[in-house]
Amino acid sequence: MAGKALVISGGGSLGSYEAGVISQFNRGDFDAVYGTSAGALNGVLLSYLGVAGMLARWKAINSINDIFQFNDLSIFRLPALYNNSPLKAMALEVLTAGSPTLPVTVAVTDLRQGTTVYSSSSSVVDAASRAAFATAVADSATIPGLACDVDNLDLVDGGIMVNLPMQRAIDDGYTDLVIVSPYPCQQGFEPVLNVVGGISGDLATAMRVLDLVYYTGVWSTVRALAPVCTSLVCYSPPLDNQLGSSLDFSPSTIARNLALGSAAVPVTIV
Repeated sequence: MAGKALVISGGGSLGSYEAGVISQFNRGDFDAVYGTSAGALNGVLLSYLGVAGMLARWKAINSINDIFQFNDLSIFRLPALYNNSPLKAMALEVLTAGSPTLPVTVAVTDLRQGTTVYSSSSSVVDAASRAAFATAVADSATIPGLACDVDNLDLVDGGIMVNLPMQRAIDDGYTDLVIVSPYPCQQGFEPVLNVVGGISGDLATAMRVLDLVYYTGVWSTVRALAPVCTSLVCYSPPLDNQLGSSLDFSPSTIARNLALGSAAVPVTIV
């Protein structure tokens, strides 16, 4: 299969950096999009709304409550502080707005099976399949312990197992790839402890561990799969990553990271 694929990693609120990077392109520059977590959301926003619509969605976010809903008293029967209902509703609204201009494939982790489940916009043929794909997009970005899908607790952040779905793109025949990630595509990154408003020290520490998992997933995937690519270009921040906490959805942080992404310089790996 000839063509170029855009592969976008997860990163929580740092998906705003990814959106900034993607704003350097047009939808017509790619033949397919593969995404995990925030990358899944960005892929859908790009395909269904275009660059301007994607940026507008990010700029409309005011806090984490626009993405996740606090579980309140139900926390005693649910394994997370939040649920992903707002994100699921956003995804469904976007999918209902029109038809995809690019096929989008998203990665979700099935905790019970210990596998990665892929879902594609190509499967959307009616209201039921549209709702199912919207759920997959939201579940792909549902960080375990922080948030959950109240309808299926087993489906969580695709980044736990596959934070950069390069292999899926290659399996589908794409070897000309553009990688976008808020985690450096090089060895040596050390996540810092980021405590932002409303996040306890314990949660910030947990997120630091997850950031290391996500970064390792990106760097190790790029290193392992570069030899099979005919072209591989990466857009990511330098090792002294200053993007902040992946849970900081404040407008000022989103605006800063959008700007940083729009000015990102690519690194050619192959």
